[in-house]
Amino acid sequence: MIEMRKFLGLCLLQSQLKFSSIRKLFSIDALHYHPAFPSQMSGRRFEQILRCFCVEEENSNDPLRKIKIFLDLLIQKFANAYAPNEALSLDESLLLFRGRLYFRTYMKGKKAKYGIKFYELCSAQGYVLNIEVYKGHRENDENMTTIESLVMRLMQSYLNKGHHLFMDNYYNSLPLSNKLLSKKTKGEHVWRRQNQTYVSKWKDKRDVLCLTTAYHPSMINTANRRQQEKRKPIEIVNYNQNMSGVDRADQMMSYYSCPRKTIRCYKKVIFHLLDVAVWNSFYIFKEKTGSQMKYIEYREAIIRSLTGIDNKRDGRTLVQFKRAQIQTNEINNNGTQHFPEKILPPENYQQKTYFQRCKQCYKQGIRKETSYCCKNCMSKPALCPAPCFETWHTENNV
Repeated sequence: MIEMRKFLGLCLLQSQLKFSSIRKLFSIDALHYHPAFPSQMSGRRFEQILRCFCVEEENSNDPLRKIKIFLDLLIQKFANAYAPNEALSLDESLLLFRGRLYFRTYMKGKKAKYGIKFYELCSAQGYVLNIEVYKGHRENDENMTTIESLVMRLMQSYLNKGHHLFMDNYYNSLPLSNKLLSKKTKGEHVWRRQNQTYVSKWKDKRDVLCLTTAYHPSMINTANRRQQEKRKPIEIVNYNQNMSGVDRADQMMSYYSCPRKTIRCYKKVIFHLLDVAVWNSFYIFKEKTGSQMKYIEYREAIIRSLTGIDNKRDGRTLVQFKRAQIQTNEINNNGTQHFPEKILPPENYQQKTYFQRCKQCYKQGIRKETSYCCKNCMSKPALCPAPCFETWHTENNV
């Protein structure tokens, strides 16, 4: 369990760094050296875990059986952790993947163009509430088209609660609007009109058709980013304010993305879901605490928690300290284990770190100070983490 926490922490950390290959992360070459990675595990062990990393459902023909359990668990956690406001948005997202996959999708309007498509239901500010992975053609529910069935599945936990659902014209239709309205869910979009469903046409740079079950078409004053006022239909204003939830989530996750190039599509999806989980937790943290912490700072706090890397520890001694721990964890001849620990400063000492002269270096005529001592030795000798720590205990047979 501890090793898996470190593995996930390193996966999050590598998304913030630019390296040409995984092995470069663990290299001691001066051009690529990063002490956080070799201090946690070897590059070979990291690759072994990555090679076997999946969450497979046995006896299943589902093309996404290796991630289905994980996906269902995350969706349940997302729904239980946050109750969204009135406005919801539904749109698709694309994860870059150019490998051989029969349900790989081409989307001209997306930056990635080719990849795995996700249908996502989000809050207006970008919290991801529900996800469905497109995996090819599927049988429709009775009396519903493919798109109508998709929308009803994503909205299943949020029907009959009075939410307003914002969609683009790919998803919306007159029958779907009436179905959502019957479930106390109001929708807005571009299309037609019937009974309680209103259709409006607004002339901007081109004709814009809007279909709504929430508002009676009317014109209101609104200001743009440059504070220039303009009259627009109320349904257009609300659509612009609340439709960007999926784009907002995609934007934030794209800055520090875990998925790397691989021929195994399920691994890309797993790491994409890891990004979604981190973004959702940050969203809840900001909303509940009102903190001004940045997203990158929040990610680094999670990485430190998973890997156990103290933010007060100097990177220059991180690998040496780890090696000293590994070397001295073995039981010596007297049956005692030796562990390095920080030297406690005396009372009223203003600095956080206290230094003493290294005993082993002093024996060799070298004047060198260290902030570590042996935890279990009675005299608690001050010793450099490596190599003095091992040499001292070997020479003194303690």
